Amino acid sequence: MQQLGYDKVDIVGHDIGSMVAFSFAANYPQATRRLVMVDVAHPDAALAKWPLLPEDLLEGRIGLEQAWMFRYLMQDESKLDALDRAVYRHAYTSRDTIRAGDAWYQAFPQDILDDGTYAPLEMPVLAVGGPGYGWLKSTLAAKSSNHRVVKIADSSCSGI
Repeated sequence: MQQLGYDKVDIVGHDIGSMVAFSFAANYPQATRRLVMVDVAHPDAALAKWPLLPEDLLEGRIGLEQAWMFRYLMQDESKLDALDRAVYRHAYTSRDTIRAGDAWYQAFPQDILDDGTYAPLEMPVLAVGGPGYGWLKSTLAAKSSNHRVVKIADSSCSGI
């Protein structure tokens, strides 16, 4: 942003990008005019309780994990046909592709520690969520003094 000549920016993030956008706003509040978060909150201590599956358990079984995610994240699971499912499954067929695709989870412990050092955000924060609405609503109350959380009814994760 400095190379582009901006002193302040509006920043928007979806999914992991939402976590990154929040971190930017928390670390550089003087450079953040407004923040928009879509469907995912920044990692906090509650996230440490999520069970994460290592590649040893997922290798050869990724279709089971993906089927669960599609059911949870999609408003209408029929929108994802057999070919789409095969493409997702193929992208995670080996232990190495699973490890590479999920490596960013390994940063969550540091993200959680960092979260404990952040002051509440003072800039306007808009959070919109379908499946992530409850998570956003429950976490932003303590993380922002100027936020609005909006539920997008009948929606699913746009990344799927």
